[in-house]
Amino acid sequence: MSSFNDDGTLEIPMLLQQNLMHAQSEIALHVKRFMQTDEPESLHRYRIHLRFSRSLCQEFGSFLEKKRRKVLLQTFKFLQKETNAMRDLDVFLACIGTYKNRVEAVSLAELEAVENALRQERQDAYDRFCERYARESEMLSSLQRCVEDANLYLTPTQKHASHRLEAIVRTRVKKIAKLSQHLVADASNERLHQLRLHYKTLRYTCDALGWKDFAKSLKPMQTALGNVQDKHVQIKRIKRYNALHQTELRELSALLKADLREDKRTCIATCKAENLKKRFRRFQRCDEAR
Repeated sequence: MSSFNDDGTLEIPMLLQQNLMHAQSEIALHVKRFMQTDEPESLHRYRIHLRFSRSLCQEFGSFLEKKRRKVLLQTFKFLQKETNAMRDLDVFLACIGTYKNRVEAVSLAELEAVENALRQERQDAYDRFCERYARESEMLSSLQRCVEDANLYLTPTQKHASHRLEAIVRTRVKKIAKLSQHLVADASNERLHQLRLHYKTLRYTCDALGWKDFAKSLKPMQTALGNVQDKHVQIKRIKRYNALHQTELRELSALLKADLREDKRTCIATCKAENLKKRFRRFQRCDEAR
């Protein structure tokens, strides 16, 4: 089924419904697989479709009925938040093997103790998730019914729809460009995290609109910013571990901090405002040609 009218204009309510319904099917599929297998990739796919759905509800809010939209946003946020710790632990465990090869032999035992603690923390988080999901499984069914309900979607005039659509994308690009102009070596992790969230939202929006090439061009920036956020979270986790177990883990902490500095330098080089502007101009030309 097409999301375009006969004159080639986007039918926004239909576009939203198609994307949200597909995302809910993927959410149900991947959470089921995750419950059965505890595979990080299934959790990753589950989270992607939660974030995608939440992003659409945020960006296209003027095309959705207000009360239902609020419920959807709250639900998606809750479901995503309860998986954050598992995702962060999966990432840390996946990369900790590289640190085993980089620390001195005398530090290896400490590092393996951290790895074992992370694995136990991850198992505990998974067990809690499974217990909660057994009580909250109806939540996904409610989401499915909500996105299938035609009353969720508002039908504005085509003039308003076209104007709003352009404004959504342009506003997000401007926010990213503004934040990117102030990236320096000592930029706060919070600023970089906010920039990453803007890139994610823009990418999901463009994916939903079918602008796949432009969405794909945003991936390197999102990845670079994601690496910074992961290192920041890992350093905080090591500090918490040290406080609990009265250890130092100086070598691992030093390696993490050095990698964080390198990741920040990569972000500054990758996320230059002019790079985004070039991509956006190319996107506009392609959109006008379409």
